[in-house]
Amino acid sequence: MIILQLRTFTYGLTTDIKKAFFHVDLDKGDRDLTRFFWLSNPEEPESKFQVYHHLDSYNTTVAEDMKGNIYVNNVISGCNQDLETVAYYKEAHSIMNEAHFNLRSWSSNSSSLREEAAKDGTSDSNEIVIILGLKWNPFLDILTLTASTDSPHSSWLPSEMYYKYRRSAINL
Repeated sequence: MIILQLRTFTYGLTTDIKKAFFHVDLDKGDRDLTRFFWLSNPEEPESKFQVYHHLDSYNTTVAEDMKGNIYVNNVISGCNQDLETVAYYKEAHSIMNEAHFNLRSWSSNSSSLREEAAKDGTSDSNEIVIILGLKWNPFLDILTLTASTDSPHSSWLPSEMYYKYRRSAINL
């Protein structure tokens, strides 16, 4: 579902939250050993994880989007306009820097976002980016699932082809 959601946008974007290990399901007996790393209130086991607690203090579209699109230590989202990706990037950085969370390894099929992240030294310069186990070439906008022998098993459609396919399937 996460990858399908990414593909619904014209421009996908991903970033890594450095040293963020906050959304792990632990057995109740193990919580005392890790509570101080992640929770906003270490004395309250039901308190929110620090990242979500921080994002709750913002009433913006980007903060709300990030809350719904954080997976372990990655933000995986997208925008439909090229310049919107740059605005997302800048606002996300501003919000997260305030709480000393470093967003790094930005990747996108938006050349504008890639250029902005490169200027700031926060871009993922790899031609192939790993997203939840899938290989994404943001320059060609192609997701590939690779078999364990590292040979291509299947490819996913670029966004433009996906939209055409989705529209034709819906209009049947």
